[in-house]
Amino acid sequence: MQNHQRRPPGPAISAPTHRFNFRRLYLIILIVKPVRVFQVVPSLPVPLEELRRLAYNLRWAWNHDTIELFRRLDSDLWESSGHSPVRMLGLVDQEHLEAAARDESFLAHLERAAKELDVHLASESTWYRRNYGRLDGLKVAYFSAEFGITECLSIFAGGLGVLAGDHLKSASDLGIPLVGMGLLYQQGYFGQYLNAAGWQQESYVDNDFHNLPVILQTGPDGAPVTVELRYDHRSVTARIWRANVGRVPLYLLDTNVPANRAFTDFRGGSQRE
Repeated sequence: MQNHQRRPPGPAISAPTHRFNFRRLYLIILIVKPVRVFQVVPSLPVPLEELRRLAYNLRWAWNHDTIELFRRLDSDLWESSGHSPVRMLGLVDQEHLEAAARDESFLAHLERAAKELDVHLASESTWYRRNYGRLDGLKVAYFSAEFGITECLSIFAGGLGVLAGDHLKSASDLGIPLVGMGLLYQQGYFGQYLNAAGWQQESYVDNDFHNLPVILQTGPDGAPVTVELRYDHRSVTARIWRANVGRVPLYLLDTNVPANRAFTDFRGGSQRE
């Protein structure tokens, strides 16, 4: 007599023939490139248009009155944006901007900050001018692998970068005809946090260049200005971005273009390759 096991009612279920590879799907998602990138530009009311000029000149980084102006516009957003006026202007609520445009006290503060920047940029009574006069055409190039000017422009890793940034700030205040030359890293310094076990961890955040106080340099046809150099038996192409550090221009090379590997990915402080 055979002992037959009774199958429970319902349709037969066959065992899966393969397992879905989620890791492979994750890697595919990581390498997908955007078809098109859109830059959102804030619609500033006419009375607030000077905010844009102030945001794109890094003199605000060592001018407390201008910092207070942006903090006054939206103190919470100033903190959450990482003290970045350019990013802040792209996130601030439009109604908030319209209210500021009707605030006479805020407009007076804006006018004062804008005039201070104009005086700083056009002053003829700088230390350099008083001691050396006008030397037309003289430009002194300052090359550095990193410049620590402000936290929202994270292209530095430590003290030497901060020192280089301070040199540019001092040159602007003293009227020295300096031109900075450096690199625009896709990832700057890394952030630190404690995980659930209490261990220190690093976090890397990509710099969104269009939300930084830098301007892509373009030619008459609107195409990005590029330079080429030979490195490791190959040609490397770099775009050029400009940051205004008071009266000192800072030109930053960016090799994050399709033809290159990510040469300017991050700035020191880790074991990543």
